[in-house]
Amino acid sequence: MRSSVLFDELLRSGFFLEVCHFSKIPLDYGPKGRPGPCFNSPSVDPIVPGRIAIENLQCLPHCVNSMKQNFSNNNFSSVIGALEWLKTDVYFETHVPKEWRSQNQKNSRS
Repeated sequence: MRSSVLFDELLRSGFFLEVCHFSKIPLDYGPKGRPGPCFNSPSVDPIVPGRIAIENLQCLPHCVNSMKQNFSNNNFSSVIGALEWLKTDVYFETHVPKEWRSQNQKNSRS
């Protein structure tokens, strides 16, 4: 009985998102056709690690939750920011040796 009460509370709270606020990955609540989660399966994550309360829970895709592990949201946002930096032109120009760049990368960035 308690799990159905918890589910109802989560449903009313808007817990179940369509898209992850960290990664913009759409969450897939449908059947998978196989056991276990997919990368975009919804999973429950405590915002502040170790504190289990409804107001401290968030819904994340399985892949994001696996990567987040025990980071707080603030620390994880810093990790996401660092990953975003890897996609910038400045990073590409200053950190990727010219001999490693494919012709497509050279053309798309010139």
